[in-house]
Order: sequence, then C-alpha cells, then structure tokens
Amino acid sequence: MTRPAVAILSLFLAACGGEGTSEGQSGQDANQTRATYGSSRSQSGGNSAVPGNTSTSSGVDRLKLGGGTLAYPDYLQVVALAFRLRGEALPIEEWTRWNIKVTNANEFERPARHAEVMAEYRAIDASTAGIGHLRILVRSRLMEYDIQRQGFPLQSIGPGTTYEYEAQIGKPYKAGIRLENATEAGFWPIPPAEAQALINRIRTVRMVDAHLDLDITGIDTRGKVPVILANVTEFRLNLEKVLQSEEIAHVRVK
Repeated sequence: MTRPAVAILSLFLAACGGEGTSEGQSGQDANQTRATYGSSRSQSGGNSAVPGNTSTSSGVDRLKLGGGTLAYPDYLQVVALAFRLRGEALPIEEWTRWNIKVTNANEFERPARHAEVMAEYRAIDASTAGIGHLRILVRSRLMEYDIQRQGFPLQSIGPGTTYEYEAQIGKPYKAGIRLENATEAGFWPIPPAEAQALINRIRTVRMVDAHLDLDITGIDTRGKVPVILANVTEFRLNLEKVLQSEEIAHVRVK
C-alpha cells in the first residue's frame, strides 16, 4: 500500500513561499497545520446563516450536509470549507489580487494570470460543495498499553484536540477541525498478547499514520478561528516503512 498524498493543487505549488513563510511576505500562500490539545475557545460570536442548519445561542451550528467526502484536504480547502459551513462566500477576488502569480506578473501577463488564479480559487471553492464527510491523515504516537482498557491510546486523537489549518494569502486565514468523539476514537483496542508482539516487533518506533474518516456535525463560530466539528466513524493505522506502508489496524468507532 502506498501512502496517500495530501492533494496540493497547482495553485499552492506556484503561490507558496514554502512552509514557515512569515506573515509579512505579502502575495504568497504559506500553509501549515498543527494540533492543539485540550484547547477550547469561548469567545462569543454571532451565528452565520447556513441553509438547513440548526443554530444555537452558544455559537455552535448543527448542520444538515451533503453526502460527499473531501479526502485528504489541503490547508486552503479546509479554510474554504469553513467559509461554506458558515454560509459565507470566499473572498476570491481579494485572494486573487494577493496571489504571487498575479503580483509578480508584468502588465502584459497580469490579465491572463489573474484569470488563471481566479479559476483555481473557484475550483477550490467548488471542491467543498455538498461535503458532509472528511478523510484526514494525522501522525500519532502509540502511548503505553492500557491494561485496564486493553488497548493503545493514540496521542494525537485525545479529548479536546483541535487540528488547526492556516493558509497565508496576504494575511493568515485559519480554520480548525475538532473531534467530538475523541475519547472513543483515540483508542485502539487490541488484546494484550497481540499488543506485546507488535511492540516487540517495532520496538521504540511507535509513530503511526492515522487515517481518520469523519462525519461533519457542525461548526463552532465562537472564537476567532472557526472550528469544524466532526465525529470519527472509523480509522486505519499504518506503519510507514521505506517505500511501503503496513496497515496494522482498521477500527470502526462505536
């Protein structure tokens, strides 16, 4: 099995200054993601109108969504999805003006570059239409075996974990994904004998790729960063080796 690549559109390859690009580098898209553990933002904020949603005074919108799956979205796709779930249009014209392919073009090339970049941003926006499910890849560590529960806790899928995505397009645009059932999802049940055999085989290499299938349940707009809420329905754990990937678990979350 080969490791699935996160889809990076040609837009990012042309527009990115690379990860770690400073916020002051205007006209470039610099993308990054990170996980925060046990984080919770409680700043008050208004609800956005999303067709078919159920809004609450808490700033959390429960949504009725389509059946499509966005598999291994890149940073800007997650940001774009958060815009859509809030019922807001992407600032495509503004993003196009800031894109490095446009800002670096001369006056003869600029109209064609502008049209090209705008079409790419519209394609990103279209990729989030009708989406109700996500598949994401998270690097995680197998924690020490829990004798009581008979399984391995997964470090990067613990309660309160929010995966934060940031895209730089003139200024930072952020969105998050929070797992609402992380307590159940962040655990791999496995009998003690099988767990011991695995640890004897991998020794200290406890890092795995966790492929998470998510059902989107809503969006939290209370903080400065919109957070997409989701439940893990199943996950696969892969050990990554040189030029190959070994699946060691496929768990359906109850």
